[in-house]
Amino acid sequence: VSEKSGTETWQKQNILLHVLSRSTGKSKIETNNLRLSCVALALALVQRCTVLYGELPSFREIMGPVRLLLSSLVLQATKYPPQLQELHQSVLEKLDVPGTYRPLVCDKRKPVPLKLYTPKIVKVLEFGRKQGSSKQEQERQRLVHKHRRELKGAVREIRRDNQFLAKMQLAEVMERDSERKRKVKQLFQSLAQQEGDWKALKRKKR
Repeated sequence: VSEKSGTETWQKQNILLHVLSRSTGKSKIETNNLRLSCVALALALVQRCTVLYGELPSFREIMGPVRLLLSSLVLQATKYPPQLQELHQSVLEKLDVPGTYRPLVCDKRKPVPLKLYTPKIVKVLEFGRKQGSSKQEQERQRLVHKHRRELKGAVREIRRDNQFLAKMQLAEVMERDSERKRKVKQLFQSLAQQEGDWKALKRKKR
């Protein structure tokens, strides 16, 4: 601030870009008010940084140059309005607060647990067949196995019936053969007897 005169009328206001671009041609009081508003904005930004990042371990080291700059403005701050002086002093006090440091230690590495596998439990049906996961699949497989069992049983019964029928047919054929042989034997015996009778009758006629 070039002069202390006119600072009593200063009020904090927002700074617009078009005002900064056309700062020439203004009176000293207007120029001082604009400069004071810029200083107030800068102090407000530094105060905002202390609120947001003041807990970081390296905050004091990062803000060291800013603290030195604000400390060098202590004598000039007497020309500032009381509101701006209070803001300057508040920011400087927050930057002067000593930080708490913890000694550097290596991170404790947690033991890497062994990779575990969740067992996949699958219900096993008859004949070692696995069961499906859904109820519909389980019901379908149950019906398939039931159908296969019934089909095997039916095939087994048909095979037994065929064997029985074959035995019956063989018995009938053998019985017919024996009956035919018996009749042929009787026929030969009858023919032999007739031949014997004819020969005996022929001898008597002589």
